[in-house]
Amino acid sequence: MVRINKSVYNIITLVLPVLSSVVTLLIANKHNSRQTDKQIMASNFQAKQQRNFEKQNLREEKKYTNKAEIIADILFIKSQNNLTKNYIMEISNANEFTANKKYEEIVLVANRIIKNLYLSFPDLVDYGYKILGQCNMIWGNEQNYFGYQADKSRIQNQTKVDLISLYDNLSKICFECLDKLKEK
Repeated sequence: MVRINKSVYNIITLVLPVLSSVVTLLIANKHNSRQTDKQIMASNFQAKQQRNFEKQNLREEKKYTNKAEIIADILFIKSQNNLTKNYIMEISNANEFTANKKYEEIVLVANRIIKNLYLSFPDLVDYGYKILGQCNMIWGNEQNYFGYQADKSRIQNQTKVDLISLYDNLSKICFECLDKLKEK
C-alpha cells in the first residue's frame, strides 16, 4: 500500500473541497450561460416579432389612409366634372381660362390618386390613368365650350352633348374604381 506523507495528505484534504467547489461552480456557470443565451434569443425573437407586427400595422394604417384619400379625391373629381358644375360655370360666364384653372387643379388631384393607387393598390392604378385621361378629354371640350366656340351656338350644343357623354364615362370609371376599392 502506498503511504502518503502527512503534509501532502493535509494539502489534498484542503484543496479537494475547494477544487470540488470550483468544478461545481464552473458547471453551474456554464449551465446558467446556456440559460441566459436561450433567454436572450427568445427575447430577440419576441422583439423581432413585435417589430414585424408594428410594421404590418403601420402598412395597414397607411393603406387605409391612402384608401380614404383616394375616395375623397375621386369624389372631388366627380364633383368638378358633371352637369351641375357645367351649369355653374355657364351661369358664371366661365371662359377657357376658367376651364384651364379647373383642369390644373384636377390634374394635381388625379396624380395624387395615381400615386396612392401605386403605393397601396397597384392592381388598380389603371383606373387612375383612365380618370386622368377622361378629365383631359373633358378639359378639351370645356375649353371649346366656354371659349373658342362660345359664340357658335350649333357647335356649342354638340360640344355640350359630347361633354355629357364624357361626364357619364368619367362617372362610370370612378364608380368602378370605388367598387374595386370596397373589395380591398
